[in-house]
Amino acid sequence: MEERIWHKNYDPGVPSHIDLPLIPCHQLLEKRAEKMPDGTAVTIFGAPMTYAEINARANQFARALQDWGIKKGDRVALVLANSPNYVSCQFGILKIGAVAVPVNPLYTGRELTHILSDSGARFAVVLAIFLDNVVQIRKETALEDLIVVPIPGMDLPIPDDISVIDDFIKDKPDSNPDMPVSPDDPAIILYTGGTTGRSKGAVLTHLGQVYSAMMLSALDPNMEAQKDSFILVNPMFHIMGNAIMTFCLHAGLPVHLVPQYDPGMVLQTIDEARPTWFPGVPTMFIGVMNHPDVKNYDLTSIRYCISAAAPFPLEPMERFEKITGCRIVEAYGLTESGAAIMFNPFMGKRKVGSIGVPTADVDAKIVDLETGSKEMPPNQEGELILKGPSVMKHYLNMPDETENTLRDGWLYTGDIAKLDDDGFFWIVDRAKDMIIAGGFNIYPRDIDEVLYEHPKIEAACAIGVPDDYRGETVKAFIVMKQGETMTGEEVISHCREHLAAYKVPKIIEFRDSLPTSIIGKVLRKTLREEEKEQTKS
Repeated sequence: MEERIWHKNYDPGVPSHIDLPLIPCHQLLEKRAEKMPDGTAVTIFGAPMTYAEINARANQFARALQDWGIKKGDRVALVLANSPNYVSCQFGILKIGAVAVPVNPLYTGRELTHILSDSGARFAVVLAIFLDNVVQIRKETALEDLIVVPIPGMDLPIPDDISVIDDFIKDKPDSNPDMPVSPDDPAIILYTGGTTGRSKGAVLTHLGQVYSAMMLSALDPNMEAQKDSFILVNPMFHIMGNAIMTFCLHAGLPVHLVPQYDPGMVLQTIDEARPTWFPGVPTMFIGVMNHPDVKNYDLTSIRYCISAAAPFPLEPMERFEKITGCRIVEAYGLTESGAAIMFNPFMGKRKVGSIGVPTADVDAKIVDLETGSKEMPPNQEGELILKGPSVMKHYLNMPDETENTLRDGWLYTGDIAKLDDDGFFWIVDRAKDMIIAGGFNIYPRDIDEVLYEHPKIEAACAIGVPDDYRGETVKAFIVMKQGETMTGEEVISHCREHLAAYKVPKIIEFRDSLPTSIIGKVLRKTLREEEKEQTKS
């Protein structure tokens, strides 16, 4: 790729090009297990597993799948929380050329039915606590069989005709299957969150997974195997958690798994495991920071926090950095990009509020919203489009959506953004989130940012609601910090000081909590849908 304006902002030693080995993704684990068999690969609640143990278990699972009848190209669903079994099962699937389909275990029956049917998964691995949900919709899908992962300490009933994972892999050889798999073969089908419509399956290749692992390693040349480590709260059925898991296995970094987001559990894990990296989303960091017992835990092992999926308001960001002494690195990616592919530099210039600069071998530009073909000059808003090694191959079973999203090798993100004079990119908002009030275009994240600056507000989200005169007007949903009280007029007065009059919320609703995704991202779409339902009634 030609020299780009953003390359000058790379930290010393960070390359603009990576020579990728043409290998399937699972060989990253195999090579690490060969090089460092006794190194700690993952921990959960303090219990470690080595690279040799994870690789051996993945091999046993791979061979058990083969004996059952799974062939190259078949899909296997993982309905699991973060756990060592998740890691070994995903890599076992890849080792025989099958395709892993990570599924959010908290999905409703309807959502599970859609993903399991759309993916054509023949087989599923299910955490015991979610077994009933899958069994109830099994006949509506392509599933032919499933196995269960028990939860230690929980005696949950399991039907006699369903095997547990240890019985399924028992007595299977633990040597590498060495199945021929091409770097361009599909490795994972990750479903989008459905925030802009029906959830879509992004088909990601082995080469894309290898790129995301090696790219993350290249971003910090000072990272050391076994000395640095990650706490992983992000679920592995989400692109961020899945990519970080693969990267850690490649780089020899222990990954301390947290099965679900709980601020107290996160604090305890950091205090005891001493990770140096904490990837997450802003609501995770804010929740940890506002935990009533936060002062009882030592968070100073954290050097960097990677924040993605949503903008991080400045005031809580500064407070979190003060408490931990870490540096928060804002990043950007989406399911279709196969990884986070923009980062603020870890050591050099950082622009708070920006999504940073594209990583090695990733190209990006801003194009006009009307045609998507005219490149916009710096500081002009338009749609962000990307191309790079980790970008999805296509959407599964959706040729029209694929054609609209992938054009001439470019991924059209649907995000409105701009490029500044230094080569940093800034997300303005989602095109579908934009509020049009009285002819003015209003980006709700501008309002969110101001709301988060108020010292009494813990969480906030602005949306557009119908208005007979203006077309739409702004409504803000507010969650106050514990023990605080405030009025709607107090919120509006605060906004008047910092926003143009047409952006100031006209309606305020206080809530105990806001709807969030499994990774903690506030769901603006859900709030809009709730408003529509109230309007109908």
